Amino acid sequence: MLQLDKLSEAARLERTDFTHDGSDLLAHLPLEMLERDKTAYRNSDILLLTRDLRDLMVSCYFQAVRRICVYRAPISSFIRDPRCGAEKVLTFYAIWHDARHTPRSFTALSYEEMHEDIAAAAIKAARWIGLSPEPNDIKRAITFASFDNMRRMEETGAFGSQRMAPGNKQDPESFKTRRGKVGGYRDYLSEEDIAYLDEVEARLGNPFMEAHARAMRAKHAKENPVR
Repeated sequence: MLQLDKLSEAARLERTDFTHDGSDLLAHLPLEMLERDKTAYRNSDILLLTRDLRDLMVSCYFQAVRRICVYRAPISSFIRDPRCGAEKVLTFYAIWHDARHTPRSFTALSYEEMHEDIAAAAIKAARWIGLSPEPNDIKRAITFASFDNMRRMEETGAFGSQRMAPGNKQDPESFKTRRGKVGGYRDYLSEEDIAYLDEVEARLGNPFMEAHARAMRAKHAKENPVR
């Protein structure tokens, strides 16, 4: 199930795969080494998954420390590290925002969108991959991919893959399905760390989250017109 390329081909869809595009924690590349030239993707349709910087930093930290064991320092050091921290994430986003017209098509989908309206997000992703799902298909997919079901499958080893297995079954922070929460970063970051991330984001920008925030404001205004 995790072999997306083989799964898409078996379903007679255009071959689909995922990549960290050089930003992964295992590669541990400094931000200066991120590839800015995206011409390799000029014949591809790109779906870029994004997330709030603060929540993303916490999630990446536990991935690095509790799952793949490539980092040992505290989270305050992690978010400031040029190989994995906030500046690298925002540089990666900026590179892709600048290059968004290079691929054949480009779509961004945020973690927050999924939480706000999972059905709409699922339809958006399905259409991107070339599917035209019926409403019942979407409902079944959402039920199957719910956080609780994914957690049960991870606990029982149903995926048959180390990529979807806890680093330590006794440590809830080592699960791939760790919390599935928006805004949970406040449980892990100090006020000083949050202020640092806010400053970095204000300085470097975060175009995908800015676009999401504009869309949410527009949606709110439409649903709550001023009378």
